[in-house]
Amino acid sequence: MMLSWAAAAIVMSRLVNVELGEQVSERIRRGDIVFEIMRPTDFQPQAFGSWLGSSLYKLLVDTLPMALVLWGIAGVSGAPSFSTLIIAACSLVFAMLIAFLLHFSVILIGFWTIQVRTWTWLLDRIVQLTAGFFVPLWLLPEGLQSALQYLPFAMLYHVPLSIFVGRVQGHEIVQLLLIQIAWIPALLILGRVMLRQARRRVLVQGG
Repeated sequence: MMLSWAAAAIVMSRLVNVELGEQVSERIRRGDIVFEIMRPTDFQPQAFGSWLGSSLYKLLVDTLPMALVLWGIAGVSGAPSFSTLIIAACSLVFAMLIAFLLHFSVILIGFWTIQVRTWTWLLDRIVQLTAGFFVPLWLLPEGLQSALQYLPFAMLYHVPLSIFVGRVQGHEIVQLLLIQIAWIPALLILGRVMLRQARRRVLVQGG
């Protein structure tokens, strides 16, 4: 199970990792991000489209070949059943959306601090330590596990990986999926509020 967890975590990391920070950081530093904010079209869907295109490219060129090597050639154990695999794939999609929304909100901090790389680096480190990427949360002390398992970071790796390796079953899967789904609108609203405040900040400073 641990070998399957580690292999799946490596594959998932290619899709859950959001690479918008560098691009947006440079545009904030130069100041031309203002044109994106002030356009009639919304900046968040633009960023989402850019991320989606990048994710599809990574899926086809990077992730699928890696999965083929690990589970097709190396023979690493996979999901216990096809239905579990499908549910884990759905959970992965939710995890990707949560990852994008988290990173988008963190990137918007750059409108107040100019520096974006520091915040995205900090978010990535928090995710690695608290999302179950290196160590499954069930191996942590019970109190720490209870504190982390419902945070959005755990939705990125802990939930889809727990489903994939068969660690959770039945109603536990439903509960975890519902928590994932609940985080999506919550983070979407957070991003919308921050984007609105960023637009006001641009207007106050004269564009």
